[in-house]
Amino acid sequence: MWLASPATRIDVALLGRKVRLATSHTGTGAYGFRRYWTGFIHLPSAQVKPGTNDVRVRITVMGGATTAHFTRLVYLSAGWG
Repeated sequence: MWLASPATRIDVALLGRKVRLATSHTGTGAYGFRRYWTGFIHLPSAQVKPGTNDVRVRITVMGGATTAHFTRLVYLSAGWG
């Protein structure tokens, strides 16, 4: 999901866990500060169902006085660690 305008905070919830995403001052354009957000979560393998990597994610985007909530089905990919 790409943001049309910069956000001040983004939180996500998946599989019973909450994660606050982070942004970086080093990016530019679409990957610029408060437009590109990342986060990582460690999930025990027992929480991820074999044969499926699609999980429902609740996303809360805050920008100024506005807060928006979205729910998306996303592909969960193994990362570093």
